[in-house]
Amino acid sequence: MIRTALCGIGALALLCPALAAAQTQAGFRIHVTDADGRPIEAAEVQVTDPADGTDAPDALLSNTDGDVLLDAPMIDPDRGAAVTVSAMGYRDARVHVAPGMEHDLAVRLEAADGDNSIVIVAKRMSRPFSPSTLGLLDIVTDARANADPVLAANDLPSSTNVAGNATLSLRATRPTISRLYLDDVPVFEFGRGGSLDNATQAGSILNLGNTKDVEAYPSNPPLYLAGSSGGALRALPPTTANPGGNLALNTAAIGLAGTVAPGDGGSFATLTGLYSDLQPQLALNDRLTELISRLRLRSVGLIGRAALDRQSALSVFAQAETEAGRYPVEILGARGEFRQDTDRERLLSSYATTLGAMALTANGSYTHAHSNQAYAGWSSASDNRYLFWSIDLGGDALESRLTYRLGIDSDAVSQSSRQAFDASLAPIGATAPTRVANRNDDMAAYGFASYRVGANTLISVGGRRTVASSLGADYGLQMSATASSADKKHKLIVSLGRYFGVELPQYAYDGGLARSVSRQIEADYSFTAPRLRLGLSVYHSEETADRTRSALAEGRFYVFDDTLTGVGRRTVTTGVELYADVSPVSGMEAKLSLSRIGQHTAIGGQTFDGSNDFAYIARGAVRYQIAGWGLNLAATARDGAAFTRVTSIADDPRDGPVPVTGPINGERLPPYFSVDTSIARPLALSASVRPLAFLSINNLLDRRNASSQILSTDPSSLRLRSYPGRVLTAGISLNF
Repeated sequence: MIRTALCGIGALALLCPALAAAQTQAGFRIHVTDADGRPIEAAEVQVTDPADGTDAPDALLSNTDGDVLLDAPMIDPDRGAAVTVSAMGYRDARVHVAPGMEHDLAVRLEAADGDNSIVIVAKRMSRPFSPSTLGLLDIVTDARANADPVLAANDLPSSTNVAGNATLSLRATRPTISRLYLDDVPVFEFGRGGSLDNATQAGSILNLGNTKDVEAYPSNPPLYLAGSSGGALRALPPTTANPGGNLALNTAAIGLAGTVAPGDGGSFATLTGLYSDLQPQLALNDRLTELISRLRLRSVGLIGRAALDRQSALSVFAQAETEAGRYPVEILGARGEFRQDTDRERLLSSYATTLGAMALTANGSYTHAHSNQAYAGWSSASDNRYLFWSIDLGGDALESRLTYRLGIDSDAVSQSSRQAFDASLAPIGATAPTRVANRNDDMAAYGFASYRVGANTLISVGGRRTVASSLGADYGLQMSATASSADKKHKLIVSLGRYFGVELPQYAYDGGLARSVSRQIEADYSFTAPRLRLGLSVYHSEETADRTRSALAEGRFYVFDDTLTGVGRRTVTTGVELYADVSPVSGMEAKLSLSRIGQHTAIGGQTFDGSNDFAYIARGAVRYQIAGWGLNLAATARDGAAFTRVTSIADDPRDGPVPVTGPINGERLPPYFSVDTSIARPLALSASVRPLAFLSINNLLDRRNASSQILSTDPSSLRLRSYPGRVLTAGISLNF
């Protein structure tokens, strides 16, 4: 069995070092190409002794131009050696290298049947990859798996803003939405929010027959939580060259995955498990405790694929997980704790088939989440005492009550507390806690088709229909086109989308429904040259919404009539990003991106400039690999920003039209600058076991990254503060 020292998923902002040996005059050079003779830049080789089947201690990766360098000492002078060449998306090839052979060898890899790999990487990659180059923010499914990128991305832990959202942003052009690209085809956007699991709200497309990679980046920037932010230790399913299991360890979590040997036609099953118990014991100061008290996660999952025939396959993803979180909270100037316990079950299925040049996919999904929430707080400034609690009574309804234990100035405390909490759980103006129906059962269906015109153009059309009763329902259509030059140096992607949705009362803020229509257009141009990639991405969307009367019907759905009760809302979002990937010398990569995001909202023709404005975000990273060491340095800068929402306008007798916002109408972020660094080194325990030891320091300069909720009633009433501080993470990743 070929054993390869792969990097599991286990620390923060870290990329595995390429295990490359220095070239010598007596070494061998293997030039790896695809069936058309084009270099494969991220091939991986493994040297095996043909006599006893043992592997050489090093797996070697190419750095540029598809060339792999082998040191002569790795080749037995009498017997030679067997060299297996592999790359994601291609069938393995084995050649025999013997003394006296030519030192320049050519290996051509054939494309693998049904290559449906899903990869979510920490930073944009300027070239294809092999599993050993992936880092700790990466999530990978088996190369034969027709898995779902939305679920993979949703597995990233909460790592962004004060609301506890794990919001992902591709290419940084969108403030609250993420987008994945599958073989240059934009996938529907998705999100994840707080206690509401809306993985199915945004949906995904599982037509991955030609997928090379999928990119997503944590945004805002991510808050590194001592081994949790950035992927924790999600299991890494084995590759075809290593059908055993993977075990990853660090100070906070343990993950395990094993794959049943593939059957005929590529059928297989992968079972994954994860246990994570995160506490901020690794912080180099006390401020991390102001962000999280404890987070425990247990998860089991199953990924399966059954090949029905040469053109069709059925894939299933099932997962069950329990999450118990404890978070500090500040309410009315007093410190307390917010507790959230959530059980989630997910099931996704996909049927994919090929009809000539057209690929068709039909998908369905189901998500159920049962969440228990509780707030507890106290005040040490005076004799006033209060207690707020919220309990989910089941899958069908969420009942919340506000209870006060009052002392002196009880009227003031009661009034202020009611503004801060009760208004967020009931229609504005309510004077008592209200029972709000909130069902967390989500279902979705998606369809997708693509057609390649000639050698350089791909046309794709997709549609979706989702029903998420905790959030609303929507449906949409999307079309995209990808064109590239004959030499593949220039590429242009243009996509258009139109979506229709219904927001539920708790999101409309006025006790009524909001029907919305969204129109989106996005374009991305990139230029690729040796050791260089430059790109420009622009995004524009326009959303209009009308508030309607509503009544809670018996059973599952909200019903509404066509009588408008308020003026319309129009929100325009624009984003632009410049990015560059440079590889100045062998073993070094540098990445830089600069993005500008802005939103403007108009209510009844009245424009409120800056109502949503995310300003500028700059990111840069350098990775250097030398003599088996992997060194990484990254920096993120963000200027001050405030995210707010305007839901309607009121006709004030004195001031005229004035904006009206929700009870918690956004988030305020101060200017922020962060530096992260990491170092890794493979250890040689035996010929077949080479663990990777790593050390990373996030927020090296210990800069303050505070984040506070903005209330329309009183900006100082409710505030959650995030102080990640400097975080040290150390551990070992094993593969066997």
